[in-house]
Amino acid sequence: MRPREGPTYLEDVDSMPYIIYNAFRVRWQISENSSPRYSLKSIPGLYILNPFKYASAYEKYGFAELEHEFKFKDDALMDTTGLIIGYTKPLNFSQTGMAEQLVERISELFKYARLISMQYDLNYKVGGSFYAEHDKIRMGSVDLNEVDHFGMTTNHYKTHLKWSELKKADIKKFKEQAIPIYKELAIDAVEAHFEKDYRKSILFFCIACETFVSTVLSDRYEKLKLSKRHSKKMISESGKTKDPVLEMLLANKWHFKFKLHEHFLYVFNRSLRIENKNLFDRVLKLYATRNKIAHEGYIKVPKSGLLNIDNGGSEEAFDIVIELFEWLGDLSLNIFRKRSLEVIRS
Repeated sequence: MRPREGPTYLEDVDSMPYIIYNAFRVRWQISENSSPRYSLKSIPGLYILNPFKYASAYEKYGFAELEHEFKFKDDALMDTTGLIIGYTKPLNFSQTGMAEQLVERISELFKYARLISMQYDLNYKVGGSFYAEHDKIRMGSVDLNEVDHFGMTTNHYKTHLKWSELKKADIKKFKEQAIPIYKELAIDAVEAHFEKDYRKSILFFCIACETFVSTVLSDRYEKLKLSKRHSKKMISESGKTKDPVLEMLLANKWHFKFKLHEHFLYVFNRSLRIENKNLFDRVLKLYATRNKIAHEGYIKVPKSGLLNIDNGGSEEAFDIVIELFEWLGDLSLNIFRKRSLEVIRS
């Protein structure tokens, strides 16, 4: 597929200096009416050129293979292995630490992008290399009329990074919003699953569940401490106001099943064991498997009450986590409910 050359008038020619940044692979989903560039709030003075609008330039520098570009409705689906970044003010790359700082800040930006898009295999940790250029770049997009359908795994399609999601990631990075640990663990588990590292995926799926449950309970406790309705259960001791029952429950000396039942009943008036006994039992099965892995490293022979350390066991753990996250109010993993190969038509 060949790029369509952009207009020749000056407004569509980028004559500012730019950075050719050879880095990690990103799967994009970009609409035809998206903006040609995005100015970063988290890295002032830099802007990223839209891979679709500047497809010819991305191909020129070896960052895109346009014959592998597809479309879905009015969106372009493409992979890039680098970025073309413009800058509006001089950058002194000879300054000590300047290059390393730039690589680190771009990696941090795409760490947020990975979580927002759930693109589990976006390896933002890979350090990039770059050089500065001053040549002009002409806009040149792709004629999407040449492609009408394609086939790929659903999880790959649904985790393409949209241009709008890059903006969301940039704003979160600019505001230095914390990334929930449980969500990072979950997406690391997803990555391990698709890489067929099943011991790691099952272990991380369970730790993500434990961390999420503890986070929800701790956040609830902090709100209850400020609640007038809960004040009768609070006592003052050593200059601190606390709920002795909650303090005991939060001491992390209790089995995971107590958190899902007794602890949730106390602070939320609801329980996983009461609302969904089947899921409750499956979560405990995942937890028992996690303990076996942690204590022995592996399971020699499949045993009842434990997940197998194979694709089937990891798939079961995957489904358990999706359902538990949904019960806890986080729907971000629902895009992985269907993980088979299908043909997606525009």
